[in-house]
Amino acid sequence: MVLFFVAARVVGVIVTVTALVQFIVVLFGRKPNERAAEFGRELGLYAAGIIRFMSYCTETKPWPFSKWPVPDESPVGEGQS
Repeated sequence: MVLFFVAARVVGVIVTVTALVQFIVVLFGRKPNERAAEFGRELGLYAAGIIRFMSYCTETKPWPFSKWPVPDESPVGEGQS
């Protein structure tokens, strides 16, 4: 449980860095980096897995005890409201 609490904090820092990088890329390039956006989606799924595990909604432990979460096949930004 403590390991996943620390992992959640690290994920927060990584999300912040990714968001800043995307902001700079969009500011100068006018188009977001697709690889960074996909990584953000995966990171969001990982964070959700940590939250579900820590709140006892599931007994499935997130990565590294299970596979890294992979989003569905729809491209980033499509099918979301």
